[in-house]
Amino acid sequence: FPKGSARSDAESVGRPPLWTDLRIRLNPPYLDFKEHPVGMPRIETVVIHNLNERQSLHLNSISGSTLHFHSSFFESKVVPPGEKTTFKVVFLARMIGNAENSLFIHTSEGIVPYQVFGTG
Repeated sequence: FPKGSARSDAESVGRPPLWTDLRIRLNPPYLDFKEHPVGMPRIETVVIHNLNERQSLHLNSISGSTLHFHSSFFESKVVPPGEKTTFKVVFLARMIGNAENSLFIHTSEGIVPYQVFGTG
């Protein structure tokens, strides 16, 4: 990869790239829905920033295996350099207690885990 690309920092130190090496920022960095009534959905928006100044970020899918958290599709599947897009996460507590899981954002640069929390 050319110097300054999403993976060059990791390769320069001889280790495989981590998702934190990617030029992607999620805002908020994780979602904590806090306490919310069981059976009532709550929706939050997540912003994905493409920090790479040279290439577009392709967003392929979001996956996860959880009963309590669901996600929408991306507002835009291709994010130009320096731009951003959004997706929504829904917390629907199905029982009383803590719920914690990760959603996985599949991109052209790798898979980014995104932590979600809530209490029903």
